[in-house]
Amino acid sequence: VILMLSVFLCLSSCGLPYCKKTKFSKADLSWLNVYSIGDRVIFADSEKGKFDTLVVTDKSIYDPSNTFILDVRGCNWMEGSNEYKAIADYEFDIYHDGEKYNGRFVIEKLDCSDPAVALVSLMGRFAINPVSTSSITSDLPEFPQYKTNIVMTESNLHSGESQPVVQITEIYWNREAGLIGYRTSSSLYKVVKQ
Repeated sequence: VILMLSVFLCLSSCGLPYCKKTKFSKADLSWLNVYSIGDRVIFADSEKGKFDTLVVTDKSIYDPSNTFILDVRGCNWMEGSNEYKAIADYEFDIYHDGEKYNGRFVIEKLDCSDPAVALVSLMGRFAINPVSTSSITSDLPEFPQYKTNIVMTESNLHSGESQPVVQITEIYWNREAGLIGYRTSSSLYKVVKQ
């Protein structure tokens, strides 16, 4: 007993390694059950007869399988981090008016007791602040058939620098269908084919 206590005190005086891990819930991961790599989605501006195409180029999920606090795998010790936050994303290309833009949908689990948060970037515009996946908008007049949505609005979108930018004013993402639409300064593009 004295030997075990001595070993424990020695380890703790040197800084007992630990790693705080946050793991996705099934509800969190349901936001990433929509697309596979290579999927194509068509969007239309029905008033102007224009079409955009989204192509999913990557899907990544980093979710710790072991959440035991003394299991330090996944923590970035070289940068002094003792946390492993679950993170997942889709990366995609979107073709708009003859130009190719990159886009991304990211969810991250900041704390085990809270729902995941989401960030979206689309055509040079990106969300400044994450939106909780529990901040559901269910009544969208433009999309009455979709009930589990998060909306990134103009006040939460910022334009990137040194890249082409389309003036996106709103982005609509649905848990079951993915990107269902986006509004530019002059048009509303809606998903027409998945």
